[in-house]
Amino acid sequence: MKQILLICVLALCVVRPDPLVAQSHCYVDYKAKKSDGGALQLHYGVIKLGQNACSNATRRTKAVSKRISAGGWTLLRVMSTFDESGLQQRRGNAGRYFLRY
Repeated sequence: MKQILLICVLALCVVRPDPLVAQSHCYVDYKAKKSDGGALQLHYGVIKLGQNACSNATRRTKAVSKRISAGGWTLLRVMSTFDESGLQQRRGNAGRYFLRY
């Protein structure tokens, strides 16, 4: 009986894997700011991250912060993590910061 149960559980894992585990990447949306001594600038963006960064909130935050800092931006917060199915609904809001960094 235990063997049958184990086989069923393994079969379910193979048939229906977790979407973020099965992919080699994920996407995050974030908010950032920049101040060049003048007016404060804000933006909302979407970034594609590798699986290593996807698996941990601290790694996600560090990866996003490092990438946007190349453009002089400071991360305010990572809002959410999602897969490809969430890209199109965020494209319009992210504008030129959609997959820019």
